[in-house]
Amino acid sequence: MNKSLQATAYSVLLALLPACGSSTSATFRPGEDGTPSTIEYLSSTPRVDLPGRVSVTVRVLEADGTPAAGLTGDDFDIYENGSLVSRSESFQQIRPEPQFYRSYLHLVLDRSNSVQTTGETALKAGARAFVELLASDDETTFVKISWFDGSDDIYPIPGHDIGYTDSRQDLLDAIDDLDREPPSNGSTNLYGAIVSGIDDLSLVDDEAQLAGVENRSLTLVTFTDGTHQSGDNVTLSQAQAKIAGSTMAGNSYNAFTIGVGQEIDPVVLGLLGPNGSVAEANLAALSTAFQNIGGQVRDLANSFYSLSYCSPKTSGTNRLTISVVGDPNAAGNGDPLEFNADGFGAGCAFLDVRSAPEVGNGEGRLFVADAIEGINGAVYAVGWRTAGCLEPGCGTDSTAFIAKFKASPFDSEDPAADGRLDLSFGTGGYLALQDAQFDVSGATSIARSSLQNGGFVIGGWARASSASGFSKAVVWEVDANGTTATRTDLPSVNGMPEANQAIVDLIALPGGEYAAGGFYGTSQKAFAIWRLFPNLDVDAAFGTGGVVLGPGAAIENRGVKALTLGAGSRLYACGELGSSIRVLAIDSATGAFMSAFDGDGILDLSGVVAGSAYPARLGGITLDGQGRLVLAGSIVGAPPQVGTGTSQPALWRLLSSGVLDTSFTGSVTSPTSGTGLVTLRSSITNQTNDDFGRDTVLNSVAFGPDGTIVAGGYRINGETHTDLAIFAFDDEGISSGDYNFVGFAIHDGSVSDDSFERGSVVKVLSSGAIWALGAGYPTERDPVSGNLSRSGVDVPVVWVDRDPLRAFSPIGD
Repeated sequence: MNKSLQATAYSVLLALLPACGSSTSATFRPGEDGTPSTIEYLSSTPRVDLPGRVSVTVRVLEADGTPAAGLTGDDFDIYENGSLVSRSESFQQIRPEPQFYRSYLHLVLDRSNSVQTTGETALKAGARAFVELLASDDETTFVKISWFDGSDDIYPIPGHDIGYTDSRQDLLDAIDDLDREPPSNGSTNLYGAIVSGIDDLSLVDDEAQLAGVENRSLTLVTFTDGTHQSGDNVTLSQAQAKIAGSTMAGNSYNAFTIGVGQEIDPVVLGLLGPNGSVAEANLAALSTAFQNIGGQVRDLANSFYSLSYCSPKTSGTNRLTISVVGDPNAAGNGDPLEFNADGFGAGCAFLDVRSAPEVGNGEGRLFVADAIEGINGAVYAVGWRTAGCLEPGCGTDSTAFIAKFKASPFDSEDPAADGRLDLSFGTGGYLALQDAQFDVSGATSIARSSLQNGGFVIGGWARASSASGFSKAVVWEVDANGTTATRTDLPSVNGMPEANQAIVDLIALPGGEYAAGGFYGTSQKAFAIWRLFPNLDVDAAFGTGGVVLGPGAAIENRGVKALTLGAGSRLYACGELGSSIRVLAIDSATGAFMSAFDGDGILDLSGVVAGSAYPARLGGITLDGQGRLVLAGSIVGAPPQVGTGTSQPALWRLLSSGVLDTSFTGSVTSPTSGTGLVTLRSSITNQTNDDFGRDTVLNSVAFGPDGTIVAGGYRINGETHTDLAIFAFDDEGISSGDYNFVGFAIHDGSVSDDSFERGSVVKVLSSGAIWALGAGYPTERDPVSGNLSRSGVDVPVVWVDRDPLRAFSPIGD
């Protein structure tokens, strides 16, 4: 990470909310001819996300009531309790927040006879220009395209019934196929199209509200080349009344019209487009007409701003006012907003968040188990969706998957696609690993194929059904495009009774082989390690009959959880044994235990704090540049804590001999300083209940190119729900001030307000960006007890950190 850029961290990062692309139309600036005079708060209370991010969605209007688009950070001031909030402390910025603000736009196109015979090409060109002007792939602008003739209904473009989408390319592809099939009625049902178009917006508004999208703008844009001709089933007054109405949630509509041709009645056009209308005499001017209206629609959507900042407050009820710079009298409408800062503390950060609910397919639970960066720079993640259990090998109905997410190179000027599903992979960005033989499956680990074909090898488990059979350890081969998956079942352990088996981690070996680690056993799970040839056959010469079973009693064993290669042929296999973490060091070629590691190749670790041992849990492992093994996880019940059942993050570093590395000192204020076990310093915010790390689990660990240790997981916050948590430590185990100034970052509310998030995988990409992957689900709070309960299904979540002050070189160069 580049520390030299810290001076620029205090610059204002506000940028236009890219709901519909950046505005190029003239906008009054404060202090010039028309200072924006109205700021409308779109909610009565700010949105608060721990540990201190405050967000407000506002709409800004010019003095004459027209939308004030294109405002930047320099145009806003934020006041708390009447005092201006310092930009150098708050990092205030305007961000796309698709889960809290969305712009829905319905484009309805006339395909009557006259358009079909003389203007279809011009119509397609105009519609393309419109979409290119508005759609921006930013997950806040959703566009739907329909067409009408003289029939009672409006229709999707044939082959492209995609509804409201934020994919510009999907919209452009649909427009290209607009004339694939002819219409069935040559007349023009203009009024009916208006009513149907508004009804469709009302439906999507209801759906968005149920999904937790708090603020929504609804816009209808209608193109026609003639007057209404199809009778009086729907009248002009009915169409006007529909436009002037509102949704069930009280949301109003915006309506624009585009008319081309000699038959246009400009008066009617204006009545049906109260927010803006354009009439042109000939089809040659159609693209200009679309762009004219597109600019007005864009400015309307871009007058909504989602303003977020990190509040310096740490407790109590506080009053918030937002005004326009240079015009303090143009503060938000009504009384100041109020928010409670109890539980606020360090670690506030702004990460780019993407969710992919389609991967979850509406099932109750979901787990992202592993991820890898492909040779093309994209990120491939594996896991399983299930009706219940999130433990590998479970018998509840579940389906394994692999998903591909877009990732931008370090020099990308528009990384907005980061974390979005790559729709060219599989079916809609992912592939479900299903077949007729197995109803239950889970994918736990992924490696690049050693066959140099761009494909992947995925480890996991499968069983016939949730009601019968044992789980099998399985491996899938998936091609580079996600179109085919071939499953290989590992054989039962020789000489042992049939029992559950599963692969929990899988890595590639230097010779093209693979090592797979997991478990064997039903109620008691023994450590199991396999060696696979490139064709995925088990190497029978490895261990005993192709498998190494961990020594010792299987009681409370949970099997191998993580593998990594050491120096030479050494393979580390780590998991949990009772309340300890067990580390095995074996020869990756033969399976023999390596006596150079702790005398017998076996080491058990616990969380020793102030001379007492506490239960330890393993999250992930990795090897540093000096061949030292780093383990990330947590210890349970150790001081300093509130209560005895809470967890705090922990890192262990081992020398190749199996001895704890005491040069991995950690903070001198930590009770484990100098022991090779690193926990956080004894106080972060002086509010023990709210301290980051006082109830935290680490699930994954990686290294930055400069040797920085990056660990990720989740914390339970002061409001009793979980947040994504990312740590950074230097080579001595001390929190790295180069990362977010305090050495950690927290992100709350990724799915909805008060949602539960859990990070399960953290990666540092070749671009220098830090990625965390996991899942989250929405909640609702009981108005009487204040308790939170689940209100929706799990969805995969990707958090991307490309901030130059936190990312690594070359982004942070």
